[in-house]
Amino acid sequence: MNDKMNDPECVTRKVKIAPHDYSKENFLATFTPQKQLNPEQIFWSNDLMKLKSEALKERTKVSRPIKAFTV
Repeated sequence: MNDKMNDPECVTRKVKIAPHDYSKENFLATFTPQKQLNPEQIFWSNDLMKLKSEALKERTKVSRPIKAFTV
């Protein structure tokens, strides 16, 4: 390592020879999500699920062909 750090070619090109820090790269692998939701989060998540289910129901109604218009 020291030989490379003193090498004139590495010095002129400013080559980094430091070892890679894997702790930054593996941060998401060690991340543990929150276990419990607070009351406000529960309220909004339930409300959001209702909206999504209603939108899905509307979407399925529109996608079905009407038999009177099909031949």
